[in-house]
Amino acid sequence: MKKSYWIVLSVSLLAFGLFSAFSNQEMLPEEKEQYDRIETAVTAKLDELRAMKDKECMDRAMAIAVVRADSIMMAAKNVKPGKKPTTTKKGGTTPAKPEVSATTNPKSDKMQGKDNTQEKKDKIQGESQEQNTQKKKDKIRGGDGGGK
Repeated sequence: MKKSYWIVLSVSLLAFGLFSAFSNQEMLPEEKEQYDRIETAVTAKLDELRAMKDKECMDRAMAIAVVRADSIMMAAKNVKPGKKPTTTKKGGTTPAKPEVSATTNPKSDKMQGKDNTQEKKDKIQGESQEQNTQKKKDKIRGGDGGGK
């Protein structure tokens, strides 16, 4: 009995749902007017909300752009004249790398036929570690006395 009761109930609900969903009734003029008023009110609210959210988004974007522009301006003030800052992939800026002179580049020295046998001989004869370290630092700095 209980099974048949539930089966009859479910079939009747299904039939009611199908008949009410596919009825071809047209709306009355009052209903159509009410539907149009609701639709225009919802559209107006959505337009208002969209405009407000667009304004908020633009304000946030401008604030971020101002901060980024200020940081670029500060970085530009800190760069030596004649050097252009390079842009990283993430949007930040880094100062341009200093140019390496031809005299400190070991590859170009070898290509020009410069001989470094004297340096090797000094190293073999027992040059002190401190002198060797100082020479390396001078070579890295480019011989100008400072790379900072």
